[in-house]
Amino acid sequence: MELYFHYLLNVFIILTPTFIYATFWKNHTFNRFSNANSITLFISCVCVSILTIILSVESYNGVPFDLRFVPLFIGTMMGGPIIGTGILGVQVLFHILTHGFDYIAYYLFSLISGILILLSGIIYHKYYSLWSHTKRFLYITIVFFAIPLLIFLMPTSLLTMPKVEGFYTILFFSATHIPTILITLTIIEKIKMNAKLQKDLEKSEQLRVVSELAASVAHEVRNPMTVARGFIQLIHSRSNLTSDEKKYLLLTISELDRAQSIISDYLSLAKPDDKTHSPVSVFKVMDKVRHTIQAYALMNNVSVEIAVPQNLSILGNEKELTQVVLNITKNGIEAMESGGVLTLTAELRDDHVDISIKDTGQGMSKEQLKQLGNAYFTTKEKGTGLGLMISYNIIHSWGGTVSVQSKKGEGTEFIIHLPLLSEAPEHQVVPPIEQYINKSGDALHIGRDN
Repeated sequence: MELYFHYLLNVFIILTPTFIYATFWKNHTFNRFSNANSITLFISCVCVSILTIILSVESYNGVPFDLRFVPLFIGTMMGGPIIGTGILGVQVLFHILTHGFDYIAYYLFSLISGILILLSGIIYHKYYSLWSHTKRFLYITIVFFAIPLLIFLMPTSLLTMPKVEGFYTILFFSATHIPTILITLTIIEKIKMNAKLQKDLEKSEQLRVVSELAASVAHEVRNPMTVARGFIQLIHSRSNLTSDEKKYLLLTISELDRAQSIISDYLSLAKPDDKTHSPVSVFKVMDKVRHTIQAYALMNNVSVEIAVPQNLSILGNEKELTQVVLNITKNGIEAMESGGVLTLTAELRDDHVDISIKDTGQGMSKEQLKQLGNAYFTTKEKGTGLGLMISYNIIHSWGGTVSVQSKKGEGTEFIIHLPLLSEAPEHQVVPPIEQYINKSGDALHIGRDN
């Protein structure tokens, strides 16, 4: 009875930091690459490890029992190998201070198990985003059953014990660790999912407000602007105007056109989504974008390297996908004020297509990356942020996602993840350089649109 009480007490200690996080820091986005969050994670896992070791109790075979490997695995999974190694080091040191070498077999068991669980956590950390929930749970189950089994099968006299006791030890280890880790990870996943849903809800509300604004005023604003532009063009056609007067009139027309473009973005948000989708050739869209932005890129001294599969298709809308790619590519060109390289690629990954648009521009900070896709957020002097917001909305309506990687001074990469069209034929990558080399042997200078 005491053993089960200590097991539940260990579980409570492990889950407490998770509930504290959900209660007090639920609006704080966890970023595994943040130094502050890494330190917080390390301290939490170390404190939990120490408490579980202090509150250990003798198990069936007379050696101490605790759940120290749970915070070790979770800390490694969330923080990476450095944090995991630090947690394991603290556990080994505290184990020696607490139990000494009285249970040499248990000490070796803990050390070897800790190293194997650390390695397992590193693998889980690396492939976490690529695995489904089923694969993650299956991996944890196999790891925490195979590790004690492997140790007790090792030909080491110090770890040798009767077969019956060994079997019960393996069973008890797996039966206590596996449910605890699965419950903890499930709670963490729920917290992260709720935070994501909250953000999506906020963006959806923001989009609804912008759409209502667009529907109510866009047409009324556009009509008088069209009339004004027509009369300005009429005045500009007079022969008795000075060069300065004509320049001012052209500037006025240019600003009116920019205002018209902004209004068109508002109307794009207000239009209901067309649910009729058809197969879209990714190569055709990217090639069309290449021709569209060629002059703009040459003007900004931007070169383009492109590698796109020829027979790769998605289910969507060709016009909208072209608009999305143009929006992002133009942003990339404008981010490369002193020229640079724009790379357009597409590849097949499992059951989805990844379209990558990478520039070598000024890059963005982590705070700016968090704001991408929000209305009115822009890094440009005369931008509105609506182009990217519309692009995100289109991708999400197809069941896709957008991920962004950026570093100040090095550039930005937008990766659009879209579901693969199952009927698409087998893709073959076209050699990129041979198809986009001019007569002088230099890569074509191409850019990307907003």
